[in-house]
Amino acid sequence: MIWDDHDIRDGWGSQGDEHVYRDSYFRTLREAFIEHQFRRGPRPWSDDLARTDAPLWQSFAVAGVPMFVTDLRTCRDVSVPSVIGEPQWRVLRQWFANLDPRRCRHYVLVSSVPLFYRVAKRATIAAAYTDEVRDDLLDTWTSPPNEPEWRMMMEEITKAGARGLRGVIIGGDYHVNSLCRVTASHDGGKPEIIAYEMITAGLAADAYSDWKQKMVREGWFAEVPIEVGSSRLVTEFSFADPCPTFGGLEFIGDEVIAHIFQAKAEGCVQQRVPLSWTDSTESLSTIVTRSHIPIHPGVIGN
Repeated sequence: MIWDDHDIRDGWGSQGDEHVYRDSYFRTLREAFIEHQFRRGPRPWSDDLARTDAPLWQSFAVAGVPMFVTDLRTCRDVSVPSVIGEPQWRVLRQWFANLDPRRCRHYVLVSSVPLFYRVAKRATIAAAYTDEVRDDLLDTWTSPPNEPEWRMMMEEITKAGARGLRGVIIGGDYHVNSLCRVTASHDGGKPEIIAYEMITAGLAADAYSDWKQKMVREGWFAEVPIEVGSSRLVTEFSFADPCPTFGGLEFIGDEVIAHIFQAKAEGCVQQRVPLSWTDSTESLSTIVTRSHIPIHPGVIGN
């Protein structure tokens, strides 16, 4: 398990006054997270983690699939600026370098704030005059203070894709259900699928009630290509209505299936979406729409 801003305070790290509270309630809430959640994870406890500036990342494998869960709050401070922080970056870069497609072609990266769901400039302009969302805008990966580290992450994902690795990024925060497909063209070559990002948030979401969901309705996520050196990344989204939901991943040999379970007024629905790594000709929205499976109450009981 990993924490995010609301485990501490709305927009923690993006308010600019975090230094005032780091040795008071930040320390207290960090200790609560460690005792109730972090210690139940696979990373062994060490005395150096008692420092309030020690990032609480997790790195492990499930059935041979390597996974890295980032901590985006311990070192986040918009006044520095910092999101992941150099100590965690050293570990994360080494983790990417150690990925070996001969052992496992897939990897899972958890980022509590989505990586590829970029806020378009028109959304920034529309939301900038509302006090409630200013820290949310600063909190996004591609806000000006955070963009250098976002670029670093794009480079790692792109390099992994060029080595034949397939990434699945898990995110939250945006209060929607969504999949994103990422294709890359290296040196102007044929596009290849290198990653998917899945958001299933959250268990209490039941209406279009905030500016992030408005971005979905208005189509305010940026879809312009991402230039990473000689590579070009293209993103494609498929959104579902917000509702109580949770998700999971299933690995069957070389196949990956994204599962999203939704509770809607008309009944419960499962989306079982096979993630193709070879064919991007069919739209992602079409694939997701076709994946809907009604869940009948009797099926769960049986």
